[in-house]
Amino acid sequence: MVHIIKTLAVGLLACVAHAFNYDQLYRGQYHFSPQDNWMNDPSGLLYHNEIYHLFFQYNPSGIQWGNLSWGHATSKDLTHWEEQPVALLARGHSGNVTEMYFTGSAIVDMNNTSGFRKDRKTPIVAIANIPTGSWRGATAIPRHLALRTIGDKVTLVQQPQEAWSSIVNKRAAYSHKYNSMLEGSVHLGTTSETIKIDLSFSAASTASKFAIAVRGSADFTKQTLVGYDFVNKQVFIDRTKSGDVSFDNTFASVYRGPLAADVNGKVNLSIFVDRSSVEVFGGQGETTLTAQIFPSRDAINTQLVSTGGTTKSVKIDIFNVASTWN
Repeated sequence: MVHIIKTLAVGLLACVAHAFNYDQLYRGQYHFSPQDNWMNDPSGLLYHNEIYHLFFQYNPSGIQWGNLSWGHATSKDLTHWEEQPVALLARGHSGNVTEMYFTGSAIVDMNNTSGFRKDRKTPIVAIANIPTGSWRGATAIPRHLALRTIGDKVTLVQQPQEAWSSIVNKRAAYSHKYNSMLEGSVHLGTTSETIKIDLSFSAASTASKFAIAVRGSADFTKQTLVGYDFVNKQVFIDRTKSGDVSFDNTFASVYRGPLAADVNGKVNLSIFVDRSSVEVFGGQGETTLTAQIFPSRDAINTQLVSTGGTTKSVKIDIFNVASTWN
């Protein structure tokens, strides 16, 4: 028996799909999204009989909020997903809907030892208007959580789960070291739409900021900056010029999080770029940031940017990431 616990938790990345075609503009190539229609919050997440189950808010008949049901997908490795039939279909769907299923949890409870019962709540619903055509909503990449001692503090850290590495090319598409990078930019050329970047540099640099521009246009008037603020000791994602930001006046924004250098005085960033998202793991995973972006398909230029001074001991490796849908 799987019990559903209805709660009011809300939150996720935003992206979903059309028919069986997963080669679409903005379609994430290594982030789960349903074949068709609108998705929102991941809800019931569980592991049972060596299978991972992902349930999620789902509209089975459109790309807008409505007909709230629970979609269902399964995976053996948290990387390759197979979409299953709708698990909880809105009562009266395709006609007069009288009951819908909102955000909640799921557990495997064969004997109902938890004693959960049905409980109706007034829902809180996030409505979005992102420019994704026939699909809407996606998850972030699955993460492994652990406690590590960083400095003198026990810290909760996040890292991509281990099986994820199976879709990353083992040989770097681009690799370089710079003893020092003067103020200005260095064009790294073009990349795939789906990449993983390992970037490290010295915290003793004289620059005020250092960043990598991803999904950039040829002239970099459109770009997403992922970098580090040496003055405030913060990692950031700047999507103010990331592509299509016209659909909401708050979308063109900058996200920041605190991040200290490691014991060797280095700042380490692992950056995951998909067709419409950027995820950053700072240090050992003590700081993470996630943002959606909507660049044009030809925005595949990359450059390093040092602002206000020199950035020292820069090391960068860029790896191509395969699609899990093809």
